[in-house]
Amino acid sequence: MSAGDVTGPARFCVSCGAQLESARFCVRCGAQVRDSTAGAPSSGPSSATPPPPPPLPPLGGPGGTMLPPRSDGALPPAAWSPPKGSEGPRRSTVAIVVALVLVVLIVIAYSQSDGGSSDATSVRSACQAGDLEACDRLYAESPSGSSEEEFGSTCGDRYPEQFGYCAERYGDSSSSSLTSDFVDCREGDMRSCDRLYQDSPVDSPEEEFGSTCGDRYSEQNGECYQNFG
Repeated sequence: MSAGDVTGPARFCVSCGAQLESARFCVRCGAQVRDSTAGAPSSGPSSATPPPPPPLPPLGGPGGTMLPPRSDGALPPAAWSPPKGSEGPRRSTVAIVVALVLVVLIVIAYSQSDGGSSDATSVRSACQAGDLEACDRLYAESPSGSSEEEFGSTCGDRYPEQFGYCAERYGDSSSSSLTSDFVDCREGDMRSCDRLYQDSPVDSPEEEFGSTCGDRYSEQNGECYQNFG
């Protein structure tokens, strides 16, 4: 038997368990081979059980699909998974964005509400100053049953309720005397009540207000001063 026919015991890689074919490196994992039998006499085929290979990482690509083996014999890359704790910052960012959006919406709603309140105040001021169109607008835009609605309906507390017809009924200059008589009658001047009754249109709220002496008595038909001085 020639020297070339003599074979030693089979050897296995201590890193991956593959049978060694090279004297220096493992062809599977590339680990350097440490020849623990160098200089020891051969005693025939080895009966030692090779160590079990270490568990391999899961193979796969995006979505868990299997990848074919590489041509150079190396293992395919392990399936990628996000590092632990990477979702935390992302969720925090989403929460911050949502909070900012809510703050912006609240600020917009508040500014619109405050602007509406300011506009109603300016309309009331104009009505109080004698702008009868502003009184009609105040009546139309105020909440039902509110003091603002009543103020607009009475043309700035000048007449009985007109329900949005202040400008139509009292928009001309001839109504100024009626306004003065209505105010004085409301304050208790019986002569003004009689004048308001006489000068107001027939069956108008002003005529009725004057006839009842400022809503104090039953209709007196122009005799408030005579009956109640």
